[in-house]
Amino acid sequence: MNYINFRLLNASDAQNLSNLLLNSSSEYVKYFHPFDFQLLSIQKILDSAINDNFFGIEVKDNSLTNSKLIGFYMLRGMDEGYTEPMYGVFIDQQWQGKGIAKLSLYHAECFCKINLYKRILLKVHHNNYRAQQLYESIGFQFLREEPNIGNLVLYKDIH
Repeated sequence: MNYINFRLLNASDAQNLSNLLLNSSSEYVKYFHPFDFQLLSIQKILDSAINDNFFGIEVKDNSLTNSKLIGFYMLRGMDEGYTEPMYGVFIDQQWQGKGIAKLSLYHAECFCKINLYKRILLKVHHNNYRAQQLYESIGFQFLREEPNIGNLVLYKDIH
């Protein structure tokens, strides 16, 4: 049996996160570029996060001691002064289609409720139909378009 685990990432996780992203095909990550995937860049981001949060998504085996990083999600923007967190998620291609991204959204929503955030924002490329369908299926709505990049900004109010 495998189990899904969420935990906060820190700078010591940078190598695993960098490997996860760099080992993905360019086609798979074509819509995902929140930051540079190189080790030093990720270490700096994780080390300097104060109010921004990066959650590792791991699969653990029966022993619950062996784990593998299969993705992560982030709630960012608060360190830059924004009052509403911007959600982003990455799931390893071999684990896609298993409901893990949706589970991370529910986890993020719970985190935001507990921490009194009123809304979650996210960006999705206008050609990334699969992601758009997922977000809309759990209540995200159109807020605006970023014409320079082709991203749609969606939001979900937290109740």
